[in-house]
Amino acid sequence: GNQFQQMTNEAFCIIFRFRDDELVILEERTNFFTCLKKVKSVASKASIRRKPKKETSMAIVSRRVATPLPGKAALTISRAKSLAEIMVRAGGGARVRKVIFGDGAGDIHLYGNFADFTSGTKSAAAMNKDPQMAKWQAEREAEPSSHLRGPEVYRTAFGEPSMKPVILQRTYSIDRANVQNALALMPELQGIVGETPLMAVLPTIASVMDEMLIVYYFDSLEHFGVQLDEVAMSPEFQKLVTKASAYGTLKSSRLLAAID
Repeated sequence: GNQFQQMTNEAFCIIFRFRDDELVILEERTNFFTCLKKVKSVASKASIRRKPKKETSMAIVSRRVATPLPGKAALTISRAKSLAEIMVRAGGGARVRKVIFGDGAGDIHLYGNFADFTSGTKSAAAMNKDPQMAKWQAEREAEPSSHLRGPEVYRTAFGEPSMKPVILQRTYSIDRANVQNALALMPELQGIVGETPLMAVLPTIASVMDEMLIVYYFDSLEHFGVQLDEVAMSPEFQKLVTKASAYGTLKSSRLLAAID
């Protein structure tokens, strides 16, 4: 923003402004009170021109889901890890996880994260040019190991991706008209769960578009259990869940653990 400095010497002052590293004299040897009025006027105009501060940043998350064929779980995991390496070389972040409880137990998920849509599409283009990607696809065609779905693309609406090893995903069916009301509850939810990282994502390109995913991150499976006892069962959390039910319906949940 504009910076102002006054230099006073009893009956007069000089006021100037720094803008784009250039010093501009606004008033020279003027009456002090005239000078003060000028400061207020220019500062007010500068305030009007200032863009509002962006409260939250958006990140992009991609998801691939592989359901292993019988006897092919190890090969499915190996291929997911190889694809994650290709994704990282192409400029994205990547993490392989396995569903250990809940919806889709046994499925292997590969998540990518990117700063924005431009970064994500550049990464996708770079992946397609990687010779290892062609090799990966050829091996998959020659010896299928899973039913693969995705990638589907989501954008964060609250919070950001975390590298913590254990995550709980709760998927809500929600009408577009209720999204903002539901998101308005997220700061209250963050206050209840405390230091536990929290994220809400919305689909951009996906098979189901009328949903919201709430993601909780944990240090370990044991940490997840402690949080269930101390937070999820608390009256504050249950009251908030009841309030949220006015905006969406909980469809499914799953617990995933990282595969390193």
